[in-house]
Amino acid sequence: MAGISMKAVKNRIKSVENTMQITHAMELVSTSKLRKAKERATVTKPVHEILSETIDALHSDRTAAQSKFFAPRGSGKCCYIVIGGDRGLAGGYNINLFRAVRDDIGNDAAAILPIGKKSLEHYKQSGKEIISSAYGLTSDIKTSDCFAVGKLICDAYTADRFGRIKLAYTKFDSILTQIPVIEQILPFPEKKPEEYSKELTIYEPSADELLEAVTVQYISALLYCAVCESIAAEHAARRNSMSSANKNGEKMLEDMRLQYNRARQSVITQEITEIVAGAES
Repeated sequence: MAGISMKAVKNRIKSVENTMQITHAMELVSTSKLRKAKERATVTKPVHEILSETIDALHSDRTAAQSKFFAPRGSGKCCYIVIGGDRGLAGGYNINLFRAVRDDIGNDAAAILPIGKKSLEHYKQSGKEIISSAYGLTSDIKTSDCFAVGKLICDAYTADRFGRIKLAYTKFDSILTQIPVIEQILPFPEKKPEEYSKELTIYEPSADELLEAVTVQYISALLYCAVCESIAAEHAARRNSMSSANKNGEKMLEDMRLQYNRARQSVITQEITEIVAGAES
């Protein structure tokens, strides 16, 4: 019985060691990709900040402030752009984001534009209206894709298909912290009067026409920044998950090795007892 127990424990030890080799490799890969993703996210932020300042300046213009992009709407279905991950084994990365979107939707009608494999799979199963299934991999999203999504969203909004547009993604706060975020894109969030630019600005050809041109570019830049943040957050979450798996594996190995040694000691003790008993007889 003890021999069988020893064999079973030895097989479990080997199985855990093999699994840990995989999780350790995945941790190293995620750490390497995280470094590149953080650099990419940092580089994209200045573009978004410049366009955001332009939108704020236009909001201070009385003519442009009456635009449909600024005027709040009391009703209408909300469209959520949900940027999820491409793979699992990242802890609660995707689950936390989907839960935040579900809580924000509540009992209201909503449509989803999923970006990422996990996001697409989740909302296909949920039965929600899906605007487009063309963006199945977050890692493949390029600036041209973000521009296409931005134009699609603007056209749908101006055609009164949706009353609000929101963006849901996971913000990379630090290596240990990733926060699900839901931001309203359209209509543009209202600023406080003191936050408006007070400089006298003359727009040519007009503030309205400039707003029409800038809005798609602004949303495109916002989407691309969110995609970069999401990719960095996913790699950080997977790195943390694999690091935790390695620590748990080490603890399991320690316990199983102790169990194996106890079983081995029991076998040795039994054999010695049998030898002594045979010699005395």
